[in-house]
Amino acid sequence: MQRSYLLSIDFKVTSITDWAAQLKINPLYALLSGFEVGDTPGVGTFYDFFNRLWNADDNNLSSHLRPLKASVKKPKKKGEKADPIEKLTVEHLFKELEETTGSCR
Repeated sequence: MQRSYLLSIDFKVTSITDWAAQLKINPLYALLSGFEVGDTPGVGTFYDFFNRLWNADDNNLSSHLRPLKASVKKPKKKGEKADPIEKLTVEHLFKELEETTGSCR
């Protein structure tokens, strides 16, 4: 199964359904995958293999939940700049840099 899946990636067939159909149509793909011609696995067999291969409770590598982005507040008067949403300003970083380089002397 793994050999067949890697072969599908190499042939740039991204759909498991399409790959299972290609295995049935093309005997060369079946032989290269290690299956007998006419006795190739179906789509469900591939998905069962993936479930056993993954071996995790979660279906995804990372959570689909992402932290919320900070919203920009509009300035109070027209023509003014909006308040920065960054936690550190460049001015603050320069002060920290001066403090750290000043103590190394």
